[in-house]
Amino acid sequence: MSDPVQDKRDLSVGDLVEQMSQDTRELVRAEVALARAELVASARRLSLAAGLAGLAGVFALAAFGALEAAAILGLATAISAWLAALVVALALVLAGAGAMAIGVRIGRRSLPPVPAETVDSIKEDVAWVKTRARSGMR
Repeated sequence: MSDPVQDKRDLSVGDLVEQMSQDTRELVRAEVALARAELVASARRLSLAAGLAGLAGVFALAAFGALEAAAILGLATAISAWLAALVVALALVLAGAGAMAIGVRIGRRSLPPVPAETVDSIKEDVAWVKTRARSGMR
């Protein structure tokens, strides 16, 4: 088998530049493909989370309507009906605020969808190219 390093030494400067240009294009294509894959995966997770949150909201709305009516009717046996409705409404506002705070916290963790693996890979590529360039200048 022939030594790839020795084969490269036999090439002209123009051939080496052409090979480096081709390798760079392939590297850039690979990095773009990795970034695209990471962004698609992140977008899928985010859309799934949003869909499930919406579905949960629909079910919660129906359940809260029934619970609200039960709470108002139950409290109305001890206090005025209008006061029972006000107490239940305030409790629902507090519960809604808590749910909103949790949703905002989860949403912030998902955004912005930074392709972390791609960023790390590009940093490694740049370091490798710098090392090769320095060793080639000696």
